[in-house]
Amino acid sequence: DCVRLDSLLKNLGISEVDLLKIDVEGAELEVLKGISKYLRSKKVKNIIVEIFPERLNQVIKYMKKFNYRIERIENENYLFRY
Repeated sequence: DCVRLDSLLKNLGISEVDLLKIDVEGAELEVLKGISKYLRSKKVKNIIVEIFPERLNQVIKYMKKFNYRIERIENENYLFRY
């Protein structure tokens, strides 16, 4: 079974997240879109995402919509900070 991240957070009663690590083998944008409500309301402070190079520009553009700052950590790992 597969559960959307926003549904999981809601079911667990989690309203804010200090650090979220995402490593989903190319589905980064889909996962981030699944928590757009949390991103829009600034409920996720820091997100570390391993981004496939071919998805990098799409993910960065999407996260900039929510005013996250972007920092490359190493290799394909990026930190998005509010």
